[in-house]
Amino acid sequence: VVVGTPFFYYYSVSFSVVNVLLSLPLILIGIIANILMGLLLSYLAFWVDETWTFHVIKDITTWFLSGSLVPYSALPKVIETIFNYLPFQFLASTPALIITQGVSLYQYLFYLVLGILWLVVLWAMNIVLFRIGIRYFAAFGN
Repeated sequence: VVVGTPFFYYYSVSFSVVNVLLSLPLILIGIIANILMGLLLSYLAFWVDETWTFHVIKDITTWFLSGSLVPYSALPKVIETIFNYLPFQFLASTPALIITQGVSLYQYLFYLVLGILWLVVLWAMNIVLFRIGIRYFAAFGN
């Protein structure tokens, strides 16, 4: 609040409480999707000894694909369109868009349905990968 308030006044960025509240479900979707993607990578431990490198690659990729490093609007239109259908957008780009500019009800519902669809797909992938991996799991020792 201390850092952000002068920034908003100086750059004349306006946002409404309604837009902030509307962005909260999408932020939650982004957080859950990020956790599910990390869990998918963790399940690779059934087959490989070290998954830390995969998590680092996922984090770097997520920073770029979420719009945190480069805004979607700075990318070519084709790439921007593709990124708008990926689950990474819910971590930064879409909530920032809703908070600062707002979107129509149709666009908001589109983002909400797309986010929920991605959660279902990621959850299903987690279940499938876990079930495949647990079949081959063997633990030895004390």
